[in-house]
Amino acid sequence: MNREESGSAFTLIADMHVHFYDCYRFEDWVSFLSVNLKRGTGGEGVVRAAVLAERDDCHSFDDIVSGKLSSKNVAVETIDDSAGRCLKLCYMDDPPLFLFPGRQVNTSEKLELSAWFVDTVIPSGMSAEKTIRLIREKRGLPAINWSPGKWMFSRREVVRKLLDNEGQQPFFLCDTSLRPVCMPVPKLMKHAADRGIAVVAGSDPLPFAGEERKAGSYATLLGGELDAGNPLPGFIAVLNSIKGLQKNAGKRNSILSTFISVLRLKMAV
Repeated sequence: MNREESGSAFTLIADMHVHFYDCYRFEDWVSFLSVNLKRGTGGEGVVRAAVLAERDDCHSFDDIVSGKLSSKNVAVETIDDSAGRCLKLCYMDDPPLFLFPGRQVNTSEKLELSAWFVDTVIPSGMSAEKTIRLIREKRGLPAINWSPGKWMFSRREVVRKLLDNEGQQPFFLCDTSLRPVCMPVPKLMKHAADRGIAVVAGSDPLPFAGEERKAGSYATLLGGELDAGNPLPGFIAVLNSIKGLQKNAGKRNSILSTFISVLRLKMAV
């Protein structure tokens, strides 16, 4: 029995905020996700994972399950458990990676939340507190995503209040590659870490052709036990056991790249 089959302790690398958009080519997206996560570990024998952050109009997880998104060079296996579903993806001869469902939700305060492990749409426009409650009702884990400008001014106090109120619950912050590499750790991330709230990372590719290259390029390194035949319960247990700032792998944008990305998003609206 090899290490992957044994359920022994592994090092995990997880992109906690990845997107797939219609402008991407599925095979390319999987290949970049696979290669970037592998590059981030610097070695073999590391379990690779990614959690989707799907907007209201995106349903890529279901499209992969149904075969609507497919490629002859990508083998797909659906793993179904009472805790939920995940996908085992193998690009050509690369080791497998596990893809988990997740939704992205915009709150009435204009914050951006992730609902990890939720594969049904959560409506945007509710308050952050109501959104978090709904995520938990759907057996998901809630995370507040860092995004340019969204933790400033009045929203800063909203985030701080959530951190103070949610410190004893399964609750997370997610850094992204959009935070410029020259920017220090935000004070709210430090405040969250001081309260025992885990801060993880994700690549957050944007909805433009070519951005699929960033999938898996910024991720979190975790340690824990994972059953490769049924990884979801172990992954949830690992996430619920971590606290504070986590060790990340990969890279974030330059300040120029972030500025161009934000400008492109504004022009596309």
